[in-house]
Amino acid sequence: MAGDGAKSLLYGTTNAGGSSDVGVVFEVTGVRTATMTSLTSSTNPFAYGQAVTFTAVVTPKLGAPPDGETVRSKEGATALGTGALSGGTATLTTSTLPVATNAIKAVYGDDVHLAASTSNTAKQVVN
Repeated sequence: MAGDGAKSLLYGTTNAGGSSDVGVVFEVTGVRTATMTSLTSSTNPFAYGQAVTFTAVVTPKLGAPPDGETVRSKEGATALGTGALSGGTATLTTSTLPVATNAIKAVYGDDVHLAASTSNTAKQVVN
């Protein structure tokens, strides 16, 4: 169901129980839909001080992630910043990467309906 955090509905029944002891219908809650996060960069390699834009795409198995949720970008354990999701995509532009081959990842946190996921490692070369 797009637009509502891709809530997965799961129901079950019992053979007995309930007010007439003929069984009950119940909803299983707290189950999160799996997500996949991918990451690309606008330019690779690029020169030190030049801006590069990273684009993260979060794809749940059902629906779409809500707009406004955040995706964090990081190089190793160092946070680079965050981008807000819009239509399942978040961007981050930075010009502060050091001269090296940097290993950049995007991390989508979870919410009540969607599970967290971490992107592939984008090797970003800064000359």
